[in-house]
Amino acid sequence: MRMEKLALLLSVFLTGNSLAASLSEFATQRLAAMNLQVEEVSESTIPGFMQIVTGQGLFYVSNDGKQLLQGNLYNIESENPVNLTEQKLSELRVAGINKLEPGLVTFPAKDEKYRISVFTDTSCGYCGKLHQEMQGYNDLGISVQYLAFPRGGSRSPAFQDLAGVWCAKDQQAAMTTMQAGGSKAEQQPMCQAPIEEHYQFGLRSGVNSTPTIVLENGMMLPGYRNPQELLALLKRAQLAEGS
Repeated sequence: MRMEKLALLLSVFLTGNSLAASLSEFATQRLAAMNLQVEEVSESTIPGFMQIVTGQGLFYVSNDGKQLLQGNLYNIESENPVNLTEQKLSELRVAGINKLEPGLVTFPAKDEKYRISVFTDTSCGYCGKLHQEMQGYNDLGISVQYLAFPRGGSRSPAFQDLAGVWCAKDQQAAMTTMQAGGSKAEQQPMCQAPIEEHYQFGLRSGVNSTPTIVLENGMMLPGYRNPQELLALLKRAQLAEGS
């Protein structure tokens, strides 16, 4: 019964979408049975396959629904291979961050040259290390804006900790306190914090650890980078875009 219900919901999503309609009924049922919530369907460069954006990331599914691929797809026609999968995910990250940006906890640089978005978890040691060096990033012209990514999901203690940060009157101070292992007593009462929305966006974007840094072009850098190392990466990315 549950599989039939999921299949029906996915069928409703596909109705009226000419690209999505080319997926077979079998494909629709199998995706629903695998709990893959389809958010977007588009053409793929792989003959006989569609590209689907789901709540669990990017996949490629055959039109008959018998084959499902997850991984990086490269175009190797030119001398420099292009990662088409990462290209699509980068677009999704930029669009998602632009949408969420008004509600992010931000530590702006006075003379901003670069802006990064960081998926963080207050129970993550390297997230705390990154935050301790905030002044170093800011001094180099790097503004940092935070998205919440409680690695244990909605039932983890970090979920409530992050909600406390977003609900605080002074979000910057609350973030600094929590990243340093501060007391929950300093948090404000709970509000409608966007923690779940950030978490689900992270899953769609390919985030599976913290800290994860996203550059303005959507490029993702898993793990901690010190200020000087990050500045060098940002400069290289800027040069690559200009070439």
